[in-house]
Amino acid sequence: TYSVVFIKLCIFFTFFCVVANDINKSFRNVFQSFVDFVKSLDYIPKKRLGLVDGKIEFLGEYHMKKILFIFLQCTWGLFPSLVGLFFFLKLKAHPHKIYRGCIDTRWNSRSGLSLGLFIFTPNDEIKDSEKIRVHEYGHSIQSIVLGPLFLILGIISLVWGSHPYFDKLRKERKLRYTSCFVESWASKWGELATGEEAIWD
Repeated sequence: TYSVVFIKLCIFFTFFCVVANDINKSFRNVFQSFVDFVKSLDYIPKKRLGLVDGKIEFLGEYHMKKILFIFLQCTWGLFPSLVGLFFFLKLKAHPHKIYRGCIDTRWNSRSGLSLGLFIFTPNDEIKDSEKIRVHEYGHSIQSIVLGPLFLILGIISLVWGSHPYFDKLRKERKLRYTSCFVESWASKWGELATGEEAIWD
C-alpha cells in the first residue's frame, strides 16, 4: 500500500514539475517580449529620461510621478494591466509609443480601449484621435484608483459604447457619449492630468 502511494506521489510530482516548467517558460517568453519592446523605444530623448552617458543624473518630479504611475498599474491595477498585456502581445506588430507612462498601441479602430498600463487608440489620421487618447488616459487613472474593481467600469463602458440599444438611445435622445458617468469621469480626469482636451461626444 505504501509503495502504491509513493509511486502515485512520484507521478504527481513529476507531472507538477513538467507543468510548472512549461508555465515558467511561457511567462519568461512573454516577459522577454515586453522587455524587448521597451528597449526598442529609442526615440525618447535621453535628457528627458535623466540619462547622461548611461547614468541617471537626476529624477525630477515628473519622472517620479511616472515611476509611481507604472508601479501602481503593476500592483494595485495588476489585473486590468494583465488583460491589457494580452491585447498588446496580440497587436505587437502595430505601432506603439509611450504616452505619459502608458504604452499606447495604435490599432485599426475608430474607438479606444484602456486596460491599466496599456491603452489602445486610433491612428493619427482618424478624427479626434488625440482627444480619444486623453480620454483613454483618464480611464487608466481610474484603474489606479479602483484596481481590480476597474473591470466593472470597463464592462459598463463597453456595453454603453457598443450595445445597439444604447447606440439607438444616444441617437434618439441626442445624448453625448459622455452622458454615461464612467465616460465623463474619464474625460474629466484625462484633461486634468494632461492639460489636453479630451473627447466628449
